Amino acid sequence: MRLGDRIPSYRLNMCGRLPGPGHLPQVWQAPLAEVLPAAAGRGVVVDFRAAEYATAWRPTGALAERTVVVKVVRDDERSRGAGSYNAKHTQGRIVRRIVTDAIDAYRPEALAELLAQHFEVDLRHPRRPGHPWSLHVVESPS
Repeated sequence: MRLGDRIPSYRLNMCGRLPGPGHLPQVWQAPLAEVLPAAAGRGVVVDFRAAEYATAWRPTGALAERTVVVKVVRDDERSRGAGSYNAKHTQGRIVRRIVTDAIDAYRPEALAELLAQHFEVDLRHPRRPGHPWSLHVVESPS
C-alpha cells in the first residue's frame, strides 16, 4: 500500500454484494438456518435486528411462533421502526432489563407482561400461523 492509495471500508453493508458469492443476505441464509434454530433454545426469541439483517434469516414454524420482533416506536407514531438515537437507546434499555431481571419467558405474552412493568408496550399477534409476534415499545427519552 502506498501513501496515496484509497483505504477500503472495513465494514460491508448487509445489503452489499460480493463478487462471486453475491448478495450478502443470500450468502448468509444457509449458514444461519443451520445454526440459529439450535441456538434459539426453548424460550422466547427476542429479535432486535434491522430489516436488512432480518432478510438473511427468518424463523419458521414453531420457532417463529415464539419469536418476538421488537420495534421501538415514537409515542405519536405507533408504526415507526427503530432508527433514531433514542430508539437504539431504548433497545439497549430493553436488553438490559431482560438481562438484569433475568427474564426467561416461555411465551410472548409473558415477555410483554414483564417488560410492561418498565416500558409502554403493545404486543401484536402474528399475521398468520408460523410467523413471529411483534412487540412495539414506545421510545424512551434519552
